[in-house]
Amino acid sequence: MQPLVKRSLMAASLLLAALAPLASCTNPSYPPAPYTAPTPGGYPAACAECGTIESITAVSPRTSIGAGAIIGGIAGGLIGHQIGQGSGNTAATIAGAAGGALLGQHLQNRNKPASAYQFRIRLDDGAETTVEQPDNPGFRVGDPVRIINGRVEAR
Repeated sequence: MQPLVKRSLMAASLLLAALAPLASCTNPSYPPAPYTAPTPGGYPAACAECGTIESITAVSPRTSIGAGAIIGGIAGGLIGHQIGQGSGNTAATIAGAAGGALLGQHLQNRNKPASAYQFRIRLDDGAETTVEQPDNPGFRVGDPVRIINGRVEAR
């Protein structure tokens, strides 16, 4: 082989070896972006979670029997069981369990907000939905909003 051809092949080999790592810079494992059909007039499509507030109502938050009532009932029943003998013992156990459950539920609810807000929203697609959340950060009827993770947010 002639020295010039040999040097050219060696230079080409070195160039390919140097550029080979760059070939991995393109990542074919990413799927192509989903196709979004253009909307009439070229305007963006309506937001599926967007709408306008039609009404705001202050409501009592939904409460359920929780751990406070269960723990209170067990503790009350154990304390009531220590009182009396025979049928008096049974009555004291039942009264202690009931009283403990009521006290436990009361203590649990004492830490909950006094009211919540129910927002009735007319979505941009014409549907209507209701969202309940513990606060109203200043929304009024007619405000444009978006529902994000079950909460009303400003748009």
